[in-house]
Amino acid sequence: KTQLNSFFDQVVSIITEHGGDVVSFSGDSITAVWGTPMASPSIMRQMTLAASACALAVQAAQPVSDFDGVEYSSGLARSMGRSPSVGSLVPLRLRITIGGGELLGVHVGGVHNRWLFTLGGNTISQITQGDKVCPVGGVVLSPEVWTIQSRQVKSLMLPNGCYQLVAIADASRNKN
Repeated sequence: KTQLNSFFDQVVSIITEHGGDVVSFSGDSITAVWGTPMASPSIMRQMTLAASACALAVQAAQPVSDFDGVEYSSGLARSMGRSPSVGSLVPLRLRITIGGGELLGVHVGGVHNRWLFTLGGNTISQITQGDKVCPVGGVVLSPEVWTIQSRQVKSLMLPNGCYQLVAIADASRNKN
């Protein structure tokens, strides 16, 4: 648990540095949002580009966790092609998918006054679709986000219509 908290601290710092807000943690995933309700197309482009820049920064930073002798560290190290050593730093890689559009925020629950805030809507469906094809260490854009960003990004089309983000092009050459 301490190792994942350390890892997520690094990721959350990168998210906030790029203007994102962390909405929730669920197991080993983070949900973050950029933007405002009812954003104009130009604001939507700016926010999805900020999220994309953040995703590339997270992957480039390769946040690490010090497993410090945790039982599974040697197996994890071996699976990554490293020699197992107590206290070694192990990079944890994420799959990042970016969706865009309207979100529905809902508080669910209430039993014993326990509530959970969750997000729903088409944007979450986009993320779910992208997660199916996102490689470890990759960043995937939903078709909707790719349409917004297509002139500003370099990407590869994936089998389900999503796009793997490769790079963000020089913004000074792509003013609309």
